[in-house]
Amino acid sequence: NCKGESIGDPTHTVTNDEGSPGFKTLQTGTWGSVNTFFVALEQRVGLCDTVQTAKSLGVKRADGKPLQEYETFTLGINEMDPVTVANAYAAIGARGKYCAPMAITQITDRDGKVKRYTPQCRQALDPEVADATADILSGVFTKGTMRGVGGIGRPAAGKTGTTDAYATAWFAGFTPDLAGAVSIGDPRGSTEHKLTGVTIGGSYYGIVAGASLPGPIWKDTMMAALRGVRATPFHPVNSARFGGCGQGCAPKQSARDGRDGRDGPGNGERDMVGRGDRDRGNDRGRGNGRGHGNGRGRF
Repeated sequence: NCKGESIGDPTHTVTNDEGSPGFKTLQTGTWGSVNTFFVALEQRVGLCDTVQTAKSLGVKRADGKPLQEYETFTLGINEMDPVTVANAYAAIGARGKYCAPMAITQITDRDGKVKRYTPQCRQALDPEVADATADILSGVFTKGTMRGVGGIGRPAAGKTGTTDAYATAWFAGFTPDLAGAVSIGDPRGSTEHKLTGVTIGGSYYGIVAGASLPGPIWKDTMMAALRGVRATPFHPVNSARFGGCGQGCAPKQSARDGRDGRDGPGNGERDMVGRGDRDRGNDRGRGNGRGHGNGRGRF
């Protein structure tokens, strides 16, 4: 962790929800919401760097306690609230510029005197890193877990999320102009009252996942909120900096094991990262603190 302490349970196995075998890139691992991919990515990046990046985007626990720093941090072991999540995504949409949430922007007294409040902003991410992040997350609508729901008719990016055993379901997303987050859970207690076999708004759901209800709510809300607002494109990705696969190229294996691309699957790609997960992205609910299969969601 960030204190340099050894943490975690080496015997714990991270699993995925559905099968999608093969090597994963930043794009396909994100679009498929693959738990094991994100754990491997965090291992490469480093736990503390991952935590510090989250903090730079204003991520903090909704219950006021310090962020838990364990190896399943990227899968979401911390309690989140929708405003915090939406604001973190807003910073990505603003090319890495983070502005603290404001409930009141100005007050006009009975005499007409106006007091305005200035946003408190800072550059949290490298603008080009934010551009690349938005580009990957935009594929969630066309090639990922939201492809069945579709986009909002303008440049947008986001991520679905479903917590352990369908305790809560999320969708958070953004355009360059607006960000929002939808969280669904039973107010009686999401851990005890799962989103399985439930009737919501007159419709029956065997299960509620991020794309089944939060995604459509987010879509309808954003389309209405942005009606009449000119669409703004995301800033283009710096392909000279982020093009290619670098150290993330699919590893080649010898012909002896039948997986060198001539007589094996995937042109030499091996099942290095694992199997895909139907809908495990922005999961911010309650679980037992062990990642998407056993955790509380992913920032």
